[in-house]
Amino acid sequence: MAKFCRSMKRIQARSLLRDRRGVVAIIAGLCLTMMVGMAAMSIDLGLAFSRHSQLQGASDMAALSASFSVSPGATSQVNTAAATQSAMNALAGNGFPAGVATSTTSIGNYDSKRVVGSRFSTTALPVNAVHVFAQGTSPVIFGGVFTSASTMALGASSTATRIDLAGLTAGTTLIGIDSNQAQILNAVLGSFLGTSLNLTLVSYQGLASANVSAASLLPALATKAGLTTGTYGQLATASLTAGQIIQAVLSAATTSGTVSATAIAALAALPVSTSVPIPLASLIGLAAYTNQSIGSALPSSALAGTINLYSLVTAAAQLSGGSSTVSLVPSLTLPTNIGVVSIKMIVGQPAQSTPYLTFSPVGSTVRTSQVRLYITVSLAGVNLGILNLLPVTLQVPIYIEAASGQATLSAISCGANPPTDATVTVAAQTGLATAWIGTVTPAAFANFSQPVTPTPANLVTVAGVVPLNLNVLSGPDTDLQGSANLTFTQAQIQAKPPAYQTVNSTSGALNTSLFANMQISGNTLLPTQANLLAGLTPLLTVPTPPGVLNTIIAELLAALGIKLGSMDVTVPGVRCGVPVLVE
Repeated sequence: MAKFCRSMKRIQARSLLRDRRGVVAIIAGLCLTMMVGMAAMSIDLGLAFSRHSQLQGASDMAALSASFSVSPGATSQVNTAAATQSAMNALAGNGFPAGVATSTTSIGNYDSKRVVGSRFSTTALPVNAVHVFAQGTSPVIFGGVFTSASTMALGASSTATRIDLAGLTAGTTLIGIDSNQAQILNAVLGSFLGTSLNLTLVSYQGLASANVSAASLLPALATKAGLTTGTYGQLATASLTAGQIIQAVLSAATTSGTVSATAIAALAALPVSTSVPIPLASLIGLAAYTNQSIGSALPSSALAGTINLYSLVTAAAQLSGGSSTVSLVPSLTLPTNIGVVSIKMIVGQPAQSTPYLTFSPVGSTVRTSQVRLYITVSLAGVNLGILNLLPVTLQVPIYIEAASGQATLSAISCGANPPTDATVTVAAQTGLATAWIGTVTPAAFANFSQPVTPTPANLVTVAGVVPLNLNVLSGPDTDLQGSANLTFTQAQIQAKPPAYQTVNSTSGALNTSLFANMQISGNTLLPTQANLLAGLTPLLTVPTPPGVLNTIIAELLAALGIKLGSMDVTVPGVRCGVPVLVE
């Protein structure tokens, strides 16, 4: 009997093990418990993350506020108590009063050349920075099921220093524009923006004479980028199309209250169809504000430098056009026997990536774009000696390359009263310009990674249709670089618009040597160099010096903010002792 009972128990045990009825309910119960626990943890962690973001923002503001207790260049410890009180006041003003958060404030030296983690030192001199470590808590609401703690500890640290900053831009100012140039601007900018422009002379003049502050433009760019929170460093990593950038400029100009209705109407009339993303870091450099919160009140005065609307539009257009070749046939007022058959233009980014405009400390650099032009000019009814009995046309292909110019902030001097006596020194250097008479293939023209070497061109056509075997090559005609140290006073910087200074090379235009040094090959019965040079003379002398060719080139490049052998430099703002967040 006992043996039978034991057998039955074993059978029942095996049956229970094999019985799967009710297992789903058990698993569901376990999963539900896990899900409830995870949901509880997620809520608490989400709350903690939000609270930490608030604490970090408050810590940033505390460090910036405390940095006003530091005089740049101080050689001894300053009033730590004053800095600590400023930090606590800033924390309280951002929802973290005493009792809710505590902070530790340290004063010392910040040096970006040190390794990360050691850049702030409490013992090094001069004193130029403040470090704030703020502590707070976040309540544990649902997580109490798993822990007895009622709060989670939070911590945030920020370091702020005070530096001298200046705005800097380089290019060509748009002055003395006429209706002819307006047509060229429409053709060039319209091609880069992927649309047809029909702005008037008055519209361009309005853009050229109007400015917006960086403090109003940057939040508008952040809005277009979908960034309502974050830092200017995050904004720099964003990309916008030319249309979005122009819309942001329009928004800033409209709300400024200082931009003319003409300029606003010109911005609104810019139809932009291109969808090419433009990295904002290639437009505006904000190295000093990488860690600064977007829209925060403290840096607004530091970003009061102004930016020219025309410069913004042309920069966005160039960046949008990328490195694609643009073909133009602009309407130019020329003598009856001279005509522009075709113009090809391509814009390359500077050899080293730099923005078009920067608000940065000493050592920052901006560069103009590299530009290549391939212009074919026709001269009809040219007297070439033995061929003078027949109508002769010269087709002259001219290749021009303008390398990047650059401007570097070399010194910022803050006197006893910076708003009136601060000065900024800029080391400026024009780009090397080179010109050839010769043929360039489309592939070579578009390849910025390789130098262009033109080949001999067949210039002469008889009766408009018969090309003759007359090959000509000339070049390079090189425009040497020029350099200068330019000093800007507060009077020049605060002018409306800010004053510009120009650095020039040894020659500002194409020289006659480009034509005088022609190498002629082919049919020896055809014109001599003297005959050919005489036929090309109208390009240099008509209607007035510097001649038709230089006029065409100058007007085309002016549309891109570039002049051969010359560069205009502007300092739109300077600030001394600006508080900025650093790593």
